[in-house]
Amino acid sequence: MVLVSCNPYDQYLNTHYYIQAEVVPDSAWLSANVQIVFVAGQEYRDSICFDLNPGVEIHSLAAQELEHYRFGEYQSGRLVLYIEDPVHPNDDLNISLSYSGRLSPGGISRLDSNLMWFPVNNDTRPFTYHAKVALPGKWGISHPRTSRGEHGKWLLQSLEPQQSFDISLTPLGSNSRIP
Repeated sequence: MVLVSCNPYDQYLNTHYYIQAEVVPDSAWLSANVQIVFVAGQEYRDSICFDLNPGVEIHSLAAQELEHYRFGEYQSGRLVLYIEDPVHPNDDLNISLSYSGRLSPGGISRLDSNLMWFPVNNDTRPFTYHAKVALPGKWGISHPRTSRGEHGKWLLQSLEPQQSFDISLTPLGSNSRIP
């Protein structure tokens, strides 16, 4: 029998998320490609766990030293990656995954930590990020680190470590204050 400890380690030294996502706020639909790059603070051998919305389906997942992973309804949003070989202090660990699905039964106006819209492990905080989020034409993003791109795409990034990554989704209109 193998016991799995999801968070027994010191915080990771550095974590960065690269996120490309398409969001349809009216139906709470999300399609995302995420790469997580982090540096281990100490050696560990068994697993690493993330919280991810149980309404999404993982289409692909890759990581070095990955033996296998578990995710599904019985896990209630817990994504467990089993690591084959030891990860040593200061080792980079790269995880890439692609997933899509409904984040909630109704529409959404925020992508926040309660929705678990990207995979998060409390030991990977604080983190930096670079994200491109595509929205339907009538929607925009209100976020302090946002710039508007072409064709409904928004760029969000933080080079300063953050504890969370929450985004307000705002219908565009004549009274909109989105840049």
